[in-house]
Amino acid sequence: MISCQSTPHAYQVLDGQAQGTTFHIVYKDELNRDFSLSVDSLFQVMDQSMSLWLEGSVIKRINDNDPDIVPDPHFIQVFQQAQEIAQATDGALDVTIGPLVNVWKIDAANDLPLPDSSVVDSILTFTGYTKVRLEEDRLLKEDPRIQLDFNAIAQGYTVDLICSYFDQQNISHYLVEVGGEVRVKGVNPDNKHWQIGIDKPVESTAWRMLQTSLSLDNRSLATSGSYRKYREHAGKKLSHVINPKTGYPANHSLLSVSVVADDCASADGYATAFLVMGLERTMRFAEENRIPVYCIYADEEGEFAICATPDFPK
Repeated sequence: MISCQSTPHAYQVLDGQAQGTTFHIVYKDELNRDFSLSVDSLFQVMDQSMSLWLEGSVIKRINDNDPDIVPDPHFIQVFQQAQEIAQATDGALDVTIGPLVNVWKIDAANDLPLPDSSVVDSILTFTGYTKVRLEEDRLLKEDPRIQLDFNAIAQGYTVDLICSYFDQQNISHYLVEVGGEVRVKGVNPDNKHWQIGIDKPVESTAWRMLQTSLSLDNRSLATSGSYRKYREHAGKKLSHVINPKTGYPANHSLLSVSVVADDCASADGYATAFLVMGLERTMRFAEENRIPVYCIYADEEGEFAICATPDFPK
C-alpha cells in the first residue's frame, strides 16, 4: 500500500512498505504527477526477479535448479555488481552465503543450539562467490546446492532503479529511500541540499538517535550495522553478519559502517562487505580505493568511537 501526499513547492511524498521493509520517496514535479503506481510496479519487477519469498521469482527458480530459467537484465546487473565487489574485497561480499545465514538462525530464539563445526565446514564446501558465473546469459553453479541471496545489495539497486525512472521523467529533485538506503538529487523543499542522518548504534528502536548527518547532492548513502540483529549465546552476542570465509559470525568492534557512492547498489554492497571486514581492513581499503566511509565502533572501554575517511561528506 502506497500513500501519496503533496507538500509545498510541488513536492510529492510517497510512503509505503515493500521488500519486507519501508520506503520513503520525496520528489518535485512541476506537472504534479502521481508516480505511486509506477513505483509500485518497479517494486513488483524487483520481486519477480530477486525475491526469495515469491514463488516463481527468477532467483528462486535458479536456487531450485530450474533448467529453463533465463536471468532477467536486473538480475544480471545485480549479480555482476555483487561479483565485482566480491572480487575487490576478497569475498567479503558473497551472494552464496544464504545457507550459512540460515544455519546460524541469528533471528531465532537464543536457546536454540548453535550449529556444529562439522555442519559449518560442510556448507563451506558449496559456498563461495567464485563457484557461480554467468555464461551466455545463463547462471552456472559448480554445485547444485548453491543458493543465491541478493539481500546485501538488492535494496540499493531498487533505489537506483526508481531514481533512473525519475531521471527518465525529467525529475531533477528527489530523495529515494528503501530500507534505510538512500539516493538523492537536487534540493529539498527548503531549497537546500538533502540532509541525511546516520543513526547512533543503539539497540532500542523506540526512538531514533542520530550520530551525525551529512549533506548530499546526486549521491547515495548506505549503512550496515550489527548492533540490532544478533543472538546471545553463553553471555556473548553473535552478530547476524556472517564471514563468508570462516562461516562464523563476524567478531570485531565495528558496529556500523556508512558508505557514500554515486549509485546506491555499490554503497549497499560495500557497506555489507565492510561490516564483514572490520575497522582496520575497511579503513585501509576505503582510503586506497577513495571510497567515503564513516565507521562507528566500540573502543577498549566499550564506548562509541568514530573513524571516517577525509573525503566523507560533512
